[in-house]
Amino acid sequence: MTTRNAPPVYIVGDIHGQYEQLVGLLRGVGLVDERLDWAGGAALVWFIGDFFDRGPCGVESVDLVMRLQIQAEQVGGCVRALLGNHEPLILSARRFGEQRTAWGGTFLWDWRRNGGSDEELERLTPAHVAWLSDLPAMARVGDHLLVHADSTIYSSYGATIAEVNQAFTNNFPCPTIVMSLEVSYVLENHVAWFVLLKNLYDLMEQSPPRPVPAAILVT
Repeated sequence: MTTRNAPPVYIVGDIHGQYEQLVGLLRGVGLVDERLDWAGGAALVWFIGDFFDRGPCGVESVDLVMRLQIQAEQVGGCVRALLGNHEPLILSARRFGEQRTAWGGTFLWDWRRNGGSDEELERLTPAHVAWLSDLPAMARVGDHLLVHADSTIYSSYGATIAEVNQAFTNNFPCPTIVMSLEVSYVLENHVAWFVLLKNLYDLMEQSPPRPVPAAILVT
């Protein structure tokens, strides 16, 4: 995603613990050097959620992004991240553990069922928890609206991007948000994406946003 005379914008989604693939991706477009230090200059990079589960190295992936965030800021670049649905899953497993959910299981069981690894949970530090808990649910970059998933759940938490993000920050990771996110992602199909965009057009100051799906890198 580029505009004339503007730094490049890269969007990456759904890492799911695949650290080596992430490193290869970032190196391939010159955003990190051989030592995995920031080499992207003034570029803007957005990670749009799901760092964990289904792969073995979610913690390593988060560590890398947290470090690049600091390094990029020092040279005029920017690395940001959004909340996916697997971040609430692992944080709720850590916080609520064997507390039962409305589905009859527990938060720990539900996270494991979605690919969670106990070893990853044990390596989650307070610094990781604080960083993950502070991630916004949505963002606007130019005329693009960035969200993790094709779900109407976002519009039920506020009438503006700021309101939605504040609601998640104030109440996260409460069981209601965790469960509503998971139910929404499991039950809704891609038709919901158009409903979401219709509901969110009035959040934008100019023309309707162009959606950017997860799991891509745009240059």
